[in-house]
Amino acid sequence: AGAAAALCPAHALAGHREDLQQDWDVIVIGTGMAGLTAAVSAREAGAVRVLLLEKGPLVGGHSIYSSGSVSAVAPSRSHDPNDTLGRFVEDALEVGGGTGDAAVLAKIGEDSAGVLDWLESLGVFWSEPFIAYSGKQAKSYAMPGNSAGRSYVLALMAHLRRFGCRLALSTPVTGFRPEGHAWVVEVKSPQGARTLRTRSLVIACGGFTANVEARMKINP
Repeated sequence: AGAAAALCPAHALAGHREDLQQDWDVIVIGTGMAGLTAAVSAREAGAVRVLLLEKGPLVGGHSIYSSGSVSAVAPSRSHDPNDTLGRFVEDALEVGGGTGDAAVLAKIGEDSAGVLDWLESLGVFWSEPFIAYSGKQAKSYAMPGNSAGRSYVLALMAHLRRFGCRLALSTPVTGFRPEGHAWVVEVKSPQGARTLRTRSLVIACGGFTANVEARMKINP
């Protein structure tokens, strides 16, 4: 209850009790780090009516349970001559058992220092680089403490409240389909089934924390 109150102050919690307007510029499904950053980015890019949909009773998704380790190629922070994009990709492929896509990993590495800078501009502050679990070198960063994932969620939610983004909790998406140049999104809100429309739809509900079947496959 304390975590829910901290993450969702009264005016945010109240949002899912009101009737949602039908038309939106951007709808984001999921409120983990992927969904929250997508919503912030949409507002920064000029979208006015942005709605976050969350099937659970509080924001944060899988990210809120995360230790928050962020790997990055950031030689200006690490002051390490071995902190290179090539080494980043090599290490990721080795840790992943060679199953990763080198091109995708390279793109992640290229953008990673910018991720640190962007989150820092939103109020996140970083530790010195450290070697994360199963890591190969000191290229990971996190907010100090043992709940960095929660800290990122809090920082992004504070930013979204300043932006005036709308949050609908306990509102699972039951279906969506393209219709012309828009998307139709079916939701089940506490007030009943609703049909929403949006110019852009972001699906950011990939965390498996709430998927017991997926968890059991990994760790019976």
